[in-house]
Amino acid sequence: MALCLSLAGFAQQSRFNTLSLELGGGVHMPFLPSDNLDRMAFISLNQFQVAGRHMFNESFGLKVQYAHHVFADRKATDESLTQHKMTVEAVYNIGEALNFNYTFYENFALLMHAGVGFSSLKPNSLSEYEYTPTIQGGLTPLIRLTDKMALYLDGTVVVNVGQKYAYNGQPISSSLGIFPTANAGLVFYIGDRRYHADWF
Repeated sequence: MALCLSLAGFAQQSRFNTLSLELGGGVHMPFLPSDNLDRMAFISLNQFQVAGRHMFNESFGLKVQYAHHVFADRKATDESLTQHKMTVEAVYNIGEALNFNYTFYENFALLMHAGVGFSSLKPNSLSEYEYTPTIQGGLTPLIRLTDKMALYLDGTVVVNVGQKYAYNGQPISSSLGIFPTANAGLVFYIGDRRYHADWF
């Protein structure tokens, strides 16, 4: 019985592609810690990310992401912090759950993601890195361009646990480091099937 169920699940999965690659970038703004920071001066396009995603079915998947952030004060160029971030997130297709009508759903999808990872943070004035656990979550609207490619927009809130440097690179008491991000990019669908799970 279990074997039959496994084969049935595999047959269902084989009807659509399950893998995708995401490339994008965008903006971020420090939220906490905010001592002696002009948040507006830190808003910049110094963000890049790449991710691989596997969908187990039309609704649930797993995403592994690397992101690179540079926080730099435009008014004081010698004050900056670089963050490298690796995360693993669960992905849920909200559009599938809400049962979007076909006319709407065939060109638009909405994914929710949340997970954990770790980050390395380095002030530009120091040679050493700080390592912190990271939690993040957000929403990703998708717009289908072709059967093999989609445009994505994303809003994510990132939380560094026990951050010891402010975004200007100055040492602080251990604190939560929180910053929202907004980015855009492309999703490339991998596989020989016509449709990916996002659009099946």
